[in-house]
Formats: sequence, structure tokens, C-alpha cells
Amino acid sequence: MARKILEDLETAEEAWKANSKEWALKVAKYEAWKVQAEKEERHTRDKKEKKGDDQDTAEHDLAEGRWESTFDPDAPLEKFSFAANHLYSKRDLDEDVRSLSRHSSTQQWALVALFRGIAVHHAGMNKRYRTLVER
Repeated sequence: MARKILEDLETAEEAWKANSKEWALKVAKYEAWKVQAEKEERHTRDKKEKKGDDQDTAEHDLAEGRWESTFDPDAPLEKFSFAANHLYSKRDLDEDVRSLSRHSSTQQWALVALFRGIAVHHAGMNKRYRTLVER
């Protein structure tokens, strides 16, 4: 059941992204920001090298406070997910899933489903996976 729900959400999200002008505009803005941020990073790095200064400069980082700095176009969209991202951060979940995938035989689809807030809590599941689901 969990696998079917995951597949349905992924399929619906792909269809929405393929037809959404809003999504296309957001990704285009993100890509433009990424190019600009890379140019500025190179410029700052070159400036530091010329000065011979290894310490951070006081210059303002453009990425600070911008939605683009945390945007991940491959992450599940909120409207196609049951995850409560304010309760368990994506960074924490990334770390836990990475650790779990190295140390268990949990199937890949079950790990991917966690990012959409879908989980299976059953005695037959790996104990580390169940513990993660409980968190």
C-alpha cells in the first residue's frame, strides 16, 4: 500500500511539473540564480587569492536569506507529500536515511517514501527503519 501511494504521488508530481508554467518559471529563476551565485563565488575566491587572505571577507553572501539557496528541484513538493518538514528537517532525514541505507537491507522505495512522509511500521521491518519511523 505504501509503495502504491508513493508511486501515485510521484506520478502526479511529474505530471504537474511537466504542465505547470509556475514550476517552469521557478526552476528558470533558480537556474539563473545558480549561475549568478557561481560567478560571484569565483569572483570572491579570486579576490581572496589576490589579497593572499585565507580568512572570510566581510562581503555579503547573496545566497543568505534567498529561497534559491535552499531550493532543491528534485525534492518532493509539499502538495505531493505527507511529510511535516517543520517537525523533522530535510537535513536530519538525509543523514538518517543515508546511515540507514548503509547499515540495513531496507528496500530503496521504503527509504525514498520517507521523504514524502510515507512509512511502514511493522514488526517485519528492519529495527533501525522502525526506529526512524517512530521519530
